[in-house]
Formats: sequence, C-alpha cells, structure tokens
Amino acid sequence: TFNEEWWGLVRYDGTPREAFWAYSRITAPSVGPPALHASAAVPRSPAGFRTQVCGFHPGCRRHIGFCCPDEHGAFDACCHASTTPEPTSPPRPSTTWRVQVRESAAPTEAPALAPDKPDAAASESSCVEHDYEAERGRFANGHFQVGTLGCVGVGECQFKRRADAQDLCDRHPRCTAVLLHPFEKDCAGGFGCFTPRYGPVTVNELWDRSGGRAWVRKGLKASCSEASASPSTTASAPRPASDVVAEYAFIGMHKAIQAQSACRDYGRLAMPKTPASRRHLLQAVTKAQAAGKLSKRWPTNTIWIGGQYNPTLKHWVWNDGSPARDLQWAADQPSAADTNQMTEPWLCMQLNGDLHDSAPQYEFAVFCELEVTEGSVS
Repeated sequence: TFNEEWWGLVRYDGTPREAFWAYSRITAPSVGPPALHASAAVPRSPAGFRTQVCGFHPGCRRHIGFCCPDEHGAFDACCHASTTPEPTSPPRPSTTWRVQVRESAAPTEAPALAPDKPDAAASESSCVEHDYEAERGRFANGHFQVGTLGCVGVGECQFKRRADAQDLCDRHPRCTAVLLHPFEKDCAGGFGCFTPRYGPVTVNELWDRSGGRAWVRKGLKASCSEASASPSTTASAPRPASDVVAEYAFIGMHKAIQAQSACRDYGRLAMPKTPASRRHLLQAVTKAQAAGKLSKRWPTNTIWIGGQYNPTLKHWVWNDGSPARDLQWAADQPSAADTNQMTEPWLCMQLNGDLHDSAPQYEFAVFCELEVTEGSVS
C-alpha cells in the first residue's frame, strides 16, 4: 500500500522531499520547457512548516494562513482551543482531585539536631537574596527536614539546582550554607544533590577529600541591603505557619492539544516558571503519587506543563508568551533539539521534576493551577 508519510511529496512536518523538487522540474503540458519557469520554483519550507498552518490545529480550522505561530511569531488564541462545540472547554470530570500545597513558617528538625533547631520564622522580606561564596572543605551539619518551606527529598531537603537550594536558604534565617554531595544519579531518590544546611560552618577534611563542595551564605546582596536600610511605613504581619501557597486540580489524562485548554474552568495549565512554583508543583505531584493518581510507570509518571517551542523565535516559551529560561532538562533532553524540534514541541515533566520535550499524541496527566488568595485556605 502507498504510505504518504514515507513515500509522499512532503514529510509529516511539511518539509518537501526530493520527489517534490523532482516533480517541480517537470514541464507541465502547454507551459513550455523547465527553463521557462525554473525561477518560479516553490521556496523550501522550514522544518515545522505544517504545524504553523492554522488548519493543522483543531481550534484554528476556520482560519486561513499561519496561526501557531503567525508570521510575527505570535500564537493565536485558537492554537489552544478545543474542537468541542461550545462550550469549548471539556466538562469537569467527576474524578477531579484537588491538592493544596502548604509551607510551614519554621521547619521541624530531626531530634538528634535539637540544639541547632531553628527557632525563628522564615523571612518574608521582599528582598532576601544573599551572596554565596564557594569555600573548599567547608561543611554544615544541620539538616532541614523534608517539608520545610515545601521542599522534597529523602531525609532532608534536596534540590537539583543550586539556585533552588539557595532560594530556600535565602528565605530561612538560620540557613548557613548550601552543599553539593559527590554522588551520581541525583543522589537519594533522584531529588538532587544540593542540600541547604544550617548550623556552624566548619572545616571537614573527609568532605573535602570525597569531592563535596560548599557555598557559604554571606550578607544580603547590595540591592537588598539598600532596600533594608530604607525606612518602612508598614510592618507586614507574620504569615501563619501552615498557609496554603498553591493549589492544583488533577483532571485526568489528556493529549497535548487538549491539555492546553483543559484547565480553562480551573485556572491555567501548570507553569513552573520560578523556583518556588517548581517546588510547589513537585510537592503536589508527590502527593498525587501517594494518592494513587500517578505512578512510577510511563505514561502516568509524566504531566504536561504549559510550555512549547516557538519555531520563529527558536526557543521555548511559556503559554503566557514569556520566554522559558533555566529549564531543568533531564539527561539527553530535549531529544529533538538536534533534528527537528517541531516534531516534539510540547513540554512535559516527570515525577522528579525533570523536563522532556514530547510529541502531541501521548496522554499525560494534567495539573491545573488554581488561584490562591492571601492567607490560609480551608
């Protein structure tokens, strides 16, 4: 049988095959020799040409031309629209499951470290960035227990990126250093090898010989020091110890296109744009796995997130149009970067927080971000 995907004039992404150019050189009846119309040859289409056309996307089939993105690199609203007749958003499934993410104002530490137990609430200042200095052979022994400011890990808070570990360290007044443990495969549980620590920073020769590294927290950055020196007219009340800082709704398994619009009645598809939002989403995913909504087996170990590749800008963007920077890719990802990224233009995340690029036909979990008002939510 004839298979267009392998033997047609164009590839599945709209890129012309050699047969296309061969046919373009054949003289059409009553037109004249090829030389007369050689200059009218169709220009070569860029990779991903077909996915930019409005008709490729179910919600844009009444439009003509380029929609996703258009000639200026902007994505039309119909790119994420559903094909279901009005109302276009999918009905709320009866199995919708919600999870709240809470952050404690002060961590609960292991009993063995009681003498160094932090006794002050985490700072709520709008400017809490500190300077950090790499110091060889330095070590701090105070462990922040899992759940402190929403962190995850095995036995203590773990992070895959130093910036995320420093984010927690910035917000907790007793944190003194961030350590990098010299182990492979992202350390225990795959949650990462960076751990924020508290307590005295001491010299540890064994830690140094084993390849461990440390970044010692110093004073506030210059911009923060200036902000702190400015008199404040109002004092913010301390946040309750168990504020709900994020809430998500798990609404089932969907393909990529459906996932983009499935959250319309709830908020938006999860977009972990900051260290805090990444931490909150990872905590929600961990709770979903414990509740049996997700598992360690594919595809229920993967969720769609609100990001996609923009072929015009040639970089990843969030669904709100902002550039997606500092993405935490899994090893060997994005897998289509060296071939044609538009064959796998959607962002998805696994249980440990690693990101993958993906083709649209797979059904992964959908987590919607819900708006959370100030203060505790019951």
